[in-house]
Formats: sequence, C-alpha cells, structure tokens
Amino acid sequence: MRRPHAIRRARAPRADDPDLSQLFTYNLSVLANTLSRGAAARYSREFGVTLMEWRVIGSLALNAPLSLQQISRRFDLDKGQSSRTVAGLLARGLLHRSVNGEDRRSIVLRLTPAGWRLYRRILSSARSRSERLLACLDGELRKTFLRAFGRIMTEARAAYLEEKAQAGTPRHNGAGHGRAASGIRKPHA
Repeated sequence: MRRPHAIRRARAPRADDPDLSQLFTYNLSVLANTLSRGAAARYSREFGVTLMEWRVIGSLALNAPLSLQQISRRFDLDKGQSSRTVAGLLARGLLHRSVNGEDRRSIVLRLTPAGWRLYRRILSSARSRSERLLACLDGELRKTFLRAFGRIMTEARAAYLEEKAQAGTPRHNGAGHGRAASGIRKPHA
C-alpha cells in the first residue's frame, strides 16, 4: 500500500547533468563576491571603513545630495541598515546632513571636507587594486576584455529591466499555486 504523501528520494547525479559551475552568470557572481570580500578586508584595514560605508561615500561623491531613502534603494538595504551606516559616517564627521529643500520632511546627505579626503584616498587604493587585477592581461587582451565587458554590462542592464518589468506578472513559481514570482534581491545565476 502506497502512502499518498510519501517523500521521494533524490536521484543520484548523472554525468550528463548540467553543472552550475559552467554558467557564466554563476562564475561572475562568484567573482563579484570574491572581489567584494577582498575590498571589504582592504578598506577596513587601510581606512577603517566597511564596504557599505565606502559605497555610501562613493555614491555621495558621484551623486550628492542623496536622501537616506535613496541610499536604501540604491543598495537594496532596509531603512535600519542604511540608517546605521549613515549614522556611523555622520558621527565620524564624514557626512553632512541638511533639510531637503524640496521636501522639508526629509534630510539630504553630502560629504564633508573630511569625507572628500577619505574618498580620494580610498579611490586611489581602489584604482591600484583594479590595476593589479587587470595586470594579468596584456595590452590587446585587456582592450578586448574591457570592450566585451562593456557589452555584457549593457546587455545585463537590458535583461534586468525586462525582468523587473515582468516581476509583477503572476505565475506559478513552485512555491504555491498562483503566487507572484519572488523578487530575489541579489541573484547569483
């Protein structure tokens, strides 16, 4: 007699099964995670900042003023994470906060002179790190790689916008009949 809800045993992998490690997107994700961990260790050691603090500093250097909400959206953080990161930078005198001229209920953030000095120091270190990584490619190979990488970035943005547009489309995703597709924050494949 069969039990109606018997658990199936997983089959053993076969030699012709697809291998996740062969996917370009998987390997790119592994590379990105490795680079992030290396950057976090370096910036913590050299400058006493976390990777998220560096990202906020870098974003403000490029796009100031920004509100706390804009920073949260940019890095896909909850408000608490953003608030703690910004509070630490404010306490160290690296950010200046002021009332938003357009919406008096919110604040906007900018780098202070000390924040700009730290930004320039970290950027110099980041450039050295980037150059070290690319040094394994000779001149022509480096040009070809960077051109191809630019094309992949363009295609990745287009694919992201397509996926984002379809994100609200209800479909069965294996999690339950009729549920909307899940919004994975940081896909790895």
